[in-house]
Amino acid sequence: MSKHKKVTPPETVVDQSAESIKKPSILPDAQLSEITTDDIGEPSSVILPQQDLKISSDLAQSTIDRLATLSELEYELERTETAKSLNNMSVRSLDRLVKKARSKTESKISESLVVDIEPYVKPVTDIALLADQIYQILDDHIACTDAVKTAATLWIILTWVIPASHILPIAWINAPEKRCGKSTLLTLMSHMSKRSLSTSNITKSALFRSIESYKPTLFIDEVDTFINDNDGIRGVLNAGHSRDNPYIIRCVGDDNEPVPFNVFGAKAISGIGRIPDTLIDRSIPLTLRRKMRDETKKRVRDLPLDVTNMIQSQLARWSDDNMSAVKEADPVLPVSINDRAQDNWQILFKIAILLGDEWLKKAHKSCMEISG
Repeated sequence: MSKHKKVTPPETVVDQSAESIKKPSILPDAQLSEITTDDIGEPSSVILPQQDLKISSDLAQSTIDRLATLSELEYELERTETAKSLNNMSVRSLDRLVKKARSKTESKISESLVVDIEPYVKPVTDIALLADQIYQILDDHIACTDAVKTAATLWIILTWVIPASHILPIAWINAPEKRCGKSTLLTLMSHMSKRSLSTSNITKSALFRSIESYKPTLFIDEVDTFINDNDGIRGVLNAGHSRDNPYIIRCVGDDNEPVPFNVFGAKAISGIGRIPDTLIDRSIPLTLRRKMRDETKKRVRDLPLDVTNMIQSQLARWSDDNMSAVKEADPVLPVSINDRAQDNWQILFKIAILLGDEWLKKAHKSCMEISG
């Protein structure tokens, strides 16, 4: 039997040249700031720290504006990934920002509901003559007393000087029966008032949102069909009467956040029969009648828009030039009417003072016939 030789494992040979290989190193930020392009020659073994990519606010806003134009389904498919791309924004925050962007877009579209008239290029030196023209247009189309035509004329001018008024009386166009011209008068007044917005029916929510958003002169027809059974609408109309208490508060949004809505503004309503006493108390009644068999009245559709547009333009210029004068006017009101009626008529008397003595007399007579 042969003997086996004991085999000794070979010794591990260490390659000394491996020590010459540089290990990667990471420099502190302070040292990195000292490195210049002159220091860069051969490929470096220094590993620079990664910088976080930040989305600019302009790019983020552009993305949000684009999302606001998408359909509900399209937005739902994109919202999660897009939120991540916007610096890991929360989806809830993105939803809120997109909703806000959509609201702005809708507001711009809705602005076409009301129109701002360019003021006349020349000063209106004879406002009484312009008031006479408005009065004559009403007389040509409506069967009513002189007192009603006077009050309606002054109320139309009122819509152009709202900043000068502390109280805005509701123009309540009423009649005991059908076919007395209620809608006709409402239409005529809307064609000569500032930022007119007309409707035949409206919900409580649409009412206060429209007033807050558009600051219109609101014309509501056929209020007798819904006003008496709607506490919410009555509350909004009541609140919009005085600058002292012009706000209503409603909870809005997913978080039910309380939001104030300013509902102070000029409003005209029309309908058959009575309205709630709280509204009557805040109104100037414009009561109409049917025309007599021998009376002839013109149709509104035959009144050229150029005529009413010119009246609006001149009223816009006159109000710009005379707002302070209207605000500072200090009329003497009839002492025989109650305090609320005096509040309602005060702005009309302020306007009448600037129209001159003849119109001031007409205003006094109208006030006594309607509210005395």
